[in-house]
Amino acid sequence: MSGGDLDGDTFWISNDPQLIFQTNEEPFDYHDQAVEAEKEAQMNMNKQLTIDDVCHFFVEYIEADNLGIVANTHMAFADQLDDGCKSEQCLKLA
Repeated sequence: MSGGDLDGDTFWISNDPQLIFQTNEEPFDYHDQAVEAEKEAQMNMNKQLTIDDVCHFFVEYIEADNLGIVANTHMAFADQLDDGCKSEQCLKLA
């Protein structure tokens, strides 16, 4: 039930062996991104924010608010490949 927040989501439960995963995959390693984000946060720790900074952040956020579209497109792309989300192309995109 991963991703469910119980705000009206509908669940379907099955114990059909053909629908149950046989193995668990290790999570993707985002360590490098976390290190870079921490470095940037440390550099900006003592910076005095201005209203221009807030406006710039808001505009960037609105322009980049495409996570749902990107996730759905990535899943549709993976569904067309033999290795699915394990394919080299999908891993590069992730």
